[in-house]
Amino acid sequence: MKKVILHIDSAGEHREVTLKDEVSVGRTDLAAVVLPDSGLSRVNTTFFREGDQIFVVDENSTNGTFLNGEQIFSTPRRLS
Repeated sequence: MKKVILHIDSAGEHREVTLKDEVSVGRTDLAAVVLPDSGLSRVNTTFFREGDQIFVVDENSTNGTFLNGEQIFSTPRRLS
């Protein structure tokens, strides 16, 4: 399985997270990756993999999740 590293920039903070199967991002400990960003929902976005394909999905967040400037919703979008 190909190694995937997520580079996350938020509120002046940079993190690198290795994606194994699934990782959620949000502002509370309900998410796997917690960021101190009031613009995020408790659980905002989830990244997951199916084989070598990587997907992102919005978790019905208040402010949304954007991919390349386009808002995505609860339907997973494949990343390349």
